[in-house]
Amino acid sequence: MTEVQGIVQTGLYVITNVATTGYATLADGNISSGLTQTTDDGNDDIKWTITKLSSGKYTAVGLVYANYASASQSPSSGDTVKSSAVSYQWIIKQSNTAGQYLISPIDNDSLYWSFTSQSATYVKLSDTPSYWTFTRYTS
Repeated sequence: MTEVQGIVQTGLYVITNVATTGYATLADGNISSGLTQTTDDGNDDIKWTITKLSSGKYTAVGLVYANYASASQSPSSGDTVKSSAVSYQWIIKQSNTAGQYLISPIDNDSLYWSFTSQSATYVKLSDTPSYWTFTRYTS
């Protein structure tokens, strides 16, 4: 596995929160289930197919359950990032620190994926930047 720097390209990745070192995961295949945090790196449910679209935006699909990471049409701070059968686009941009990224909904780029603490269960949207790494998975 290789940690990415620069522009995230289409591929299979593990998405890790820099502050908590927790992995973003879909723990089940139910539509509208929240993305959760896990430290277990032995499961395929921490792997995401990231697709870079021609618009420069991205989609994120969980490998195991094939559901998209999504937000509501009018996202606000405190909302949980949920799974959806419908494609949803995200902004993924590198921060001022190489290899660390911000993930924002296209409908409100002042919100960011976040774990509020080490023990946080769900990935939530926050107006406080939270940084993530993308580690490319190669079999």
